[in-house]
Amino acid sequence: MNISDMKNNQARLFSTSALSLDVTDPEFAEIISRFAFFEVTQFGDLEIRDRILITLASVIATNGREAFHMVLRGALKAGVKEEEIKELIYQSTAYVGLSEILYFLREANKELDRTGHDFAHTKRTTVKEEERREKGEEIQKKIFGELKKWAREDEEHIDKWISENCYGDFYTREGLSLKDRELITFILLLSSGEKEERLRIHIKGNLNLGRTRKELIAAASECIPYVGYPKVMNAIKVLDELTL
Repeated sequence: MNISDMKNNQARLFSTSALSLDVTDPEFAEIISRFAFFEVTQFGDLEIRDRILITLASVIATNGREAFHMVLRGALKAGVKEEEIKELIYQSTAYVGLSEILYFLREANKELDRTGHDFAHTKRTTVKEEERREKGEEIQKKIFGELKKWAREDEEHIDKWISENCYGDFYTREGLSLKDRELITFILLLSSGEKEERLRIHIKGNLNLGRTRKELIAAASECIPYVGYPKVMNAIKVLDELTL
């Protein structure tokens, strides 16, 4: 391993100094730097922008507040667009809940303000209020094919909200492609520890949109430093069942 390359890669985007570990836990910091910022980033053919979006989704899903600051600063250094970061955070609400997302949204806004971002609002909503369910169901069909009724009568409101809110409010917005959004959902579910059913649905969704097994393995592998091996191996097990 070229240690100089590893350190340059780390310095360019991330720094364990942001976690105050270099002084208190230098050996641990070295292990993490070597693994997360060199070995993992050398695996697969993912673009740096995709690696960072995957990592942001992963730390959000695990409520990784300190890691979020480190990754967010790396994202801005790497030129990831403000709208991509904000849209990822917005969409995460449907999978991890508002109580966690508020922290990440506010901290992202503080960092953007610190770096001189202009908050003049650009509207990225593409649907009218009365179209939310219709447009949401159109998105669902693009990803999953024909929709199947799953809800009992007293659960139908949730099915309706999934179409209107999860897909109609978020997936239809500008700033991220549909393919990006479905990959982010896969990462949010993987990192949250989802066991089988939802993972299976969204792995199929990614495959339907043209993602390959190779891409999904690379995306899952990118999460290992942040969520650990068991959650990633669980997701890869489901992927194996669908693709082998």
